[in-house]
Amino acid sequence: MDLLQDFAIVLVTAGVAGLLFRRLGLSAIVGYLIAGMIIGPHTLPSALVTNEESVRQLSEFGLVFLMFFVGLELSLSRIRTLGFSLVWATALLSWLVFNLCQFFAYMMGWNATAGFVFASMFVVSSSAIISKMLLESRLSHERYAQNALGITILEDVVVIILLTLLASQIQLGGMEGHGDLGGGPARTLGLFAGFVTLTVVVGILFLPKILTRFNRAADMDLKVIIVSGLVFSIAVATDRVGFSPALGAFLFGVIVSGTAFKHKIEKALVGTQDIFSAVFFASIGMMIDVRTVHQHLWLVLGITAFVVPVRIFAGAASFLLTGSELKTAVRTALILTPIGEFSYILAKEGVDAGVVPEYFYVIAVGVSILTSIIAPLLVKYAEPIAGFAAGHQPRFLRKFLGAYQLWLQELARKQEATVWWKLTSHRLGQLSLELLLLAGVLVYSVTLRDFLHHLLVNLNLDFSFSPYVYWAIVGVVCLLLLVAIWRNLGALSLIYAQTVTVSGAQDRRLRPVIELAIQAVGTVALCWMVWMLFPVPLGVWPFLIVSGATLVFGALFWRKLIRWYSHLQYSLNQALAGNSPSLSSMVTPQQTEFWHAQLAEVFLPDQAVCRLQTIAALGLRSRYGCAIVEIERHGELLTNPSPDTLLFPGDKLLLFGATDQIKPAVEFLQAEDEPDDANEVISESKLATVAVPPESKRAGHSLADLRIFAQTGVQVLGIERDHQATLNPAANHQLKAGDQLLILATAAQAGKFRQWLSEA
Repeated sequence: MDLLQDFAIVLVTAGVAGLLFRRLGLSAIVGYLIAGMIIGPHTLPSALVTNEESVRQLSEFGLVFLMFFVGLELSLSRIRTLGFSLVWATALLSWLVFNLCQFFAYMMGWNATAGFVFASMFVVSSSAIISKMLLESRLSHERYAQNALGITILEDVVVIILLTLLASQIQLGGMEGHGDLGGGPARTLGLFAGFVTLTVVVGILFLPKILTRFNRAADMDLKVIIVSGLVFSIAVATDRVGFSPALGAFLFGVIVSGTAFKHKIEKALVGTQDIFSAVFFASIGMMIDVRTVHQHLWLVLGITAFVVPVRIFAGAASFLLTGSELKTAVRTALILTPIGEFSYILAKEGVDAGVVPEYFYVIAVGVSILTSIIAPLLVKYAEPIAGFAAGHQPRFLRKFLGAYQLWLQELARKQEATVWWKLTSHRLGQLSLELLLLAGVLVYSVTLRDFLHHLLVNLNLDFSFSPYVYWAIVGVVCLLLLVAIWRNLGALSLIYAQTVTVSGAQDRRLRPVIELAIQAVGTVALCWMVWMLFPVPLGVWPFLIVSGATLVFGALFWRKLIRWYSHLQYSLNQALAGNSPSLSSMVTPQQTEFWHAQLAEVFLPDQAVCRLQTIAALGLRSRYGCAIVEIERHGELLTNPSPDTLLFPGDKLLLFGATDQIKPAVEFLQAEDEPDDANEVISESKLATVAVPPESKRAGHSLADLRIFAQTGVQVLGIERDHQATLNPAANHQLKAGDQLLILATAAQAGKFRQWLSEA
């Protein structure tokens, strides 16, 4: 009962505090933290929570669900659509902020591990705060704001890498970490890349089939249970191989986001995620001593005064280096100032491991609150600030940036014109993926073997031949990957040899020599890689025997192996492609710039005024000059929808129009009914029949022209004329005197509608 009482206290306090802080215009997460401080053991004379350790254990569920939902927003296709320039900008931004913050930590006298934790806390901005801030300021449609949102998406990947490196740093410092990684950060990153690649590829090959089977055989409640079980299973498996459980939950979210089940799963689990996330952030607040806040107030203020300019400088510099104008770079950087939820997670990892003092919680929470207050002001005055920076930049900087942008454009043009790059870029990507897959299979095959053996023992199934079957399967998988690597290596060597020997008889004689040399170097490197990662320690002669047997098997079944891998590669490409590609990924920036047009995503809220209306009835083309070119509904894409298509709450619309036309159209589509009206509609709406009077001036007009829902809030569900009933009439259906209309409305709306129809 103590745990039940503690759970109730945490949820009620966190809910009230979150509501209060949201009313104040701040993130609800800050309210959860303050709630934890209130009910924790350091504030009141006696703690309201009696079993603090159990609450902390429950908070781990919140971390798993939080990272799963972060992964849901980061599909592989979405990463591709963001473009290389945004990836490069994110890498530069993270590198600059990390190194500048590490310098600050060095000046403070902290050790290397504490400096790593401190720098990691401020590398990542808060996507929740930034998206809410842009939505409230009506700027989410602007190009620079969309770039900022793209940065926040890619920064989630940075968080996962930092969490992995933090585990490595902890173990190198002799502290208790996750697993037995060892070998330094470089080895950790290599193991991380192999594990991520192996998990994602296996997941996207098999998970959609599993979800499809469950979708046909299970109801929604069972689906929630199954998916939740899979989330926790992969989190546990990730912990067993030596990484943070947050990594497994994140990867599972990324895999699910590429399937057609994303929205169903997200909708089914969002309530559970909200509950445990509140417990997670409240548990962090419980660890904060109010007296510690008072003692380190000036430190928090000083760090905030340091972090905000650093993030602005790093953001502006990274976008300048990727070819943006100074004004655009500054406006984007001003958006990326708020620090949020991942700072708490990184601080928690460091404090739990004992490598940083507990006042790091105070630093994370204090800087987050202050930056969430400062950021809206910076966004509000972003235009004059960016204009001032652009107008007062030194002449040499203006000339340098202009020349640099021209150089980038020329470099891109040359790269597009380079034949060898066009021929090899795709194969280089395939080769990198295959090498990472091979590394993942070799490194983690022993861990999987031990798990399967433990499972068989628990089930009292002792098959003496099972190890041979297992290693035979692993060998075939490795051989498949080796065949693919060899084929790509051969193609690349041929292309490079022909590129460097373009003319002359002597060059043509050198071509096979160069091709053979490249293949020889690649073969030696591949053998060294297999030797270093081989799952079972072998001497030289046993390794040569195994290699020889593999070569003989490969020669005997070469064609079959190629056919198997071709089938595997086709399945992988189909899985990566996912559903039908969105138009947003097919329209190039050159096209939008040439036509002075823009694409903008609009999410229809539950109480949107335009809900349950057809596209024709909205009249977006005539009103704003915009068109709805795509609708995403429950994971399905409806491209080029017809004018008779109805819009429903939760639809994600893709608008196409001129830049100055998009903003008013977005505001119109996101306008909502008053809460009281919405409640009345939900609770009191009824079906009624209304006749069109003979003298009504509405007769002779189509439903699209009358815009009945917009005028009266009434939805026409059917029309009876000459004893023939038409349900859900089309927008071009004309009303006639004497028609019997089946409507859905409240009593007040029905009365208003009758009066409106009776106007002569």
